[in-house]
Amino acid sequence: MILGVVVLLGSTVSALRRNFDNIGLLVAGATCLFVVLDLSFGIVQFTVTDLLGRNMTFTDRVPLWNALLELGLKRPLLGYGYGGFWTAERVSYTDGFFQGHNGYLEVFVQGGFVGIALLGVLLTTVFKSIQRTGLRDYEFAVLRFTFFAAILLANVTESSFASERDLLTFVFYIIALNPNAPMRQQNSHIGLPARRKAEHHAVG
Repeated sequence: MILGVVVLLGSTVSALRRNFDNIGLLVAGATCLFVVLDLSFGIVQFTVTDLLGRNMTFTDRVPLWNALLELGLKRPLLGYGYGGFWTAERVSYTDGFFQGHNGYLEVFVQGGFVGIALLGVLLTTVFKSIQRTGLRDYEFAVLRFTFFAAILLANVTESSFASERDLLTFVFYIIALNPNAPMRQQNSHIGLPARRKAEHHAVG
């Protein structure tokens, strides 16, 4: 929720509207700034321990993530297969957890580095689609980007990328749809008379 408010408030800045096609650079810069501030002032620890009353293991998720990484590196290329990781033996090894509570690690143990690479291609494609949307419908692009950023962040502590029945996965499918396809067809019809007029002047 906080992330959504920050993105929506930031969208009102005119400079962001003018440079929405470079939002990737802005996000990368903001991420680097956050890392520097966290290393300097411990923002994450302050948020988790003081504001949320949790510990830095993220409710025992860190030991689980270490176990998943250890098991995943035993089959690093293709993983254990979709739906083939959570056997009784591995559940006992992960202290009774039936999911990874991290979407990126969940994809890694099920699909290996190949799965991670495919996920990266998918996320990059969706991100570029959002950028293109901003050129013609800024408000809609901001809405898509808000959900996109929230899903990326949520998968740090939850596993929706590898769960087709998760609500966040359903939302991701919606924002991943390419809304530009019908617009390209519509714009081609609109631009046809203009092109014919230009060709006529060129011939004349």
